[in-house]
Amino acid sequence: MKTPVALIIVSLAGLSMAEQAPLTLGKALEIAQTQSIDEQKQQLSINTESLNLSALNNRYRPNLNLDLQLAARAEYEQNKDNSHAFLKVSQVLYDENNEISTQAQQSKHDNAKFKLAQLKREKTLQVMS
Repeated sequence: MKTPVALIIVSLAGLSMAEQAPLTLGKALEIAQTQSIDEQKQQLSINTESLNLSALNNRYRPNLNLDLQLAARAEYEQNKDNSHAFLKVSQVLYDENNEISTQAQQSKHDNAKFKLAQLKREKTLQVMS
């Protein structure tokens, strides 16, 4: 009785091993790239630089401020309407400091992208050698 059970377990283990395909170079590169901590850190750095650059570019968008004061309900009953709304729109057309910051941030963003590409090339060379 013990022999057939052991035989079945060994044959099932053999089938699962036979079903696995050998690891190809492309698959090894894909696994190495997704598990690289340095590349993940660099990608987070690129995302941060992109957000900072976007924030700097958003300074040129129009600003809209709404000041709203509504009258009390008792005043409505006395036919007094002291409600008012003020809408203030402002827009920065040019700011030299913002332009300098934008150019510096763009440079940081480009450097981070270059560093990520460099890390990927180094990883590929390490895997292939």
